Amino acid sequence: MRVSTKPPGFRNFRKRFPKGTAQVTSNMTRVRSTLEAQILEWLLDRDVSFIYEGAGLSYTTKHIYTPDFVLKTKTGKNIYIEAKGWFQPKDRTKMIHIKKQHPKADIRFVFQNPQARLYKGSKTTYAQWATKWKFPWSDNRIPTEWIKE
Repeated sequence: MRVSTKPPGFRNFRKRFPKGTAQVTSNMTRVRSTLEAQILEWLLDRDVSFIYEGAGLSYTTKHIYTPDFVLKTKTGKNIYIEAKGWFQPKDRTKMIHIKKQHPKADIRFVFQNPQARLYKGSKTTYAQWATKWKFPWSDNRIPTEWIKE
């Protein structure tokens, strides 16, 4: 009979730490590198209270959003227009971040094909995505109503 030398929970461990990227310490804590294992052992030897990868901090990076068009309404408000043929995942993510950080910005889409799917096999169209995230959108042109606002 063969006895496994792998620690308990090894299968789930492999999902979190791909092969060759982890160390197991003396107290069976799994860490990502030899250096982390050494630091963890040093903390344990000194009886220091700690949590390994137990807390996270959100962060944002600074980018500049440049819309395709900026319409100036009669009231002086800006309407930002994005013309989209292919709506890539990174662009969708970017637009969500912009909307969250600038909730008062009036960003609208003109889709070449609003019925196009987000990706092959997706049930969601560009139009449905825009509606879900509360972005006004139009089919292939800027509506005259947008200009008259």
